[in-house]
Amino acid sequence: MRHPKQRRNMFRRLFSAWIALSTLGVGMMIFATGARAATQYDVVNMTVNASSIHVIGNSNAFPNFRTGAIDNSYAYAHSHVDGSPFSQGRSSPLDTGPFVQLQAATNPIKPFAQPQYADVRFPPTATAPQEFCFTQLIPFLANLAGAPQQAVGPCQRAVGYAQAFARENYAFAQATEVGDTGEQPQVSSSPTPGPSIPGVPGAPSTGGTSSTPATKPMIKMLPVAFTFKPLSPQLVALNTALTAWRARWLTADDAARFPAHMAATSTPDGADGLSAISETTFDPATGILKLRGDSRVARVSLGSGAIVLHGVHTIITMIDDGTGPKSTMSMSVASAEVGGVPVSIGLDGVSVNGTEVPGVGDAIQQASAGLNTALAQTGWSITAAKPSIVQSVGQKTIDASAVLVKFAPASPAPGVPTIFTYYWIGQVFADQLGTVGVPLGSGGNGNLGGGGTNGTPGSAQFIPGTNGTPGSPGTVGQGSSNVGGLQQLLKTKPLYLLLLYFLWQSIIIGTGASLWWLRMGGKPA
Repeated sequence: MRHPKQRRNMFRRLFSAWIALSTLGVGMMIFATGARAATQYDVVNMTVNASSIHVIGNSNAFPNFRTGAIDNSYAYAHSHVDGSPFSQGRSSPLDTGPFVQLQAATNPIKPFAQPQYADVRFPPTATAPQEFCFTQLIPFLANLAGAPQQAVGPCQRAVGYAQAFARENYAFAQATEVGDTGEQPQVSSSPTPGPSIPGVPGAPSTGGTSSTPATKPMIKMLPVAFTFKPLSPQLVALNTALTAWRARWLTADDAARFPAHMAATSTPDGADGLSAISETTFDPATGILKLRGDSRVARVSLGSGAIVLHGVHTIITMIDDGTGPKSTMSMSVASAEVGGVPVSIGLDGVSVNGTEVPGVGDAIQQASAGLNTALAQTGWSITAAKPSIVQSVGQKTIDASAVLVKFAPASPAPGVPTIFTYYWIGQVFADQLGTVGVPLGSGGNGNLGGGGTNGTPGSAQFIPGTNGTPGSPGTVGQGSSNVGGLQQLLKTKPLYLLLLYFLWQSIIIGTGASLWWLRMGGKPA
């Protein structure tokens, strides 16, 4: 027979164990729901297009082209992932528009597909990235002219490089004018962090992204130039207008500090240091959608040297874990000059940099207005492009460019076709759609999944320079959402039931304590 003290000790241990198990049950009920399962999607559709310089040119003499007979991108990177499943990576250092594509497809001697693209699609399964180098063009052009087929040597990242890769739920593309971005696609499904593209010199980061490291870029400089000889009447008029503006607003010291750089045949239009990167990822294990687009130009010269931009950079990232797309965006221009005078670029046009050109003093607004007028009189416009952002349930679409330069001179005579050219510099288009699926039987109206409907995917073909045709998001039913812990418990069960449970626990604990004291005869142990 056990001693009364031993029985009391055993009773205390059992009572303590019972309290611990009750408390543990409450904790498990509240917090076990916080173990968040991977988000399940009914619809997944992501597209990223990055273009260092996107040129759209057309005339009212050619109304049949949707955006323009000239619709080229230098350099160009396209990535796409959807839930079909289908993935595509496509890139080119010299993406041509519909006019050149039409000429290639209808070539009277031998129709051909343009070779300057790296294009990989899933399905089928790819094991390695596809590459293109400009060195591959020589054998291609020779064969097109009728020469025997020549062997193509190994691709080197020297001049005009493109790389693309695609596998299930992942796509990557990059293109550079010359050099190497240092990035590689995630060939395996187990992602490994890769190096980020080096910074453009002097290009500050804005818009909530981390600062760009001030390191020398790996992207080398190789001018992509277009020469006009002699100068067109429009460029002669531009020189005249800028010369008059300098004489009106610049002091002798400012004019000496910033010599005139006018349009000249020795400084043709062109750019160097171009790179574009796009990447889209869907991880079914975690239910996370990610995309990014990065577009950079080290230097752009337009108007035969009268307009110069340095360090243009646009980057967009987007992520969605089932709660809706969240994005970061940065657009920046390190510096710019018009006619040799430092300017800043805003939504309303250019403004004289008063810090570097102190002679304008309090007349800086009038001087800036005069400079914009001088440009407009000759058909030029330079503005910061306002990004287009459209967001709805489960979807976000962003079309952003750092700078938009327009050249649309007036018709020289009645009946003569007019022309226009748009330069979207540092352009990134990103569209992310993820319609969250609803588990069976979790709906509140008796339907499977609560009556949600699937969305529709966006346009299969992106038209650069436009907002694209984004997919339409589905309607979310009344099923459970991806929230956890006490928030989910209170959402799915009335609060009074939880309070009654705690009251019941308090009564049980009080009853147990009373029995304990009664068992001990009302004396301390």
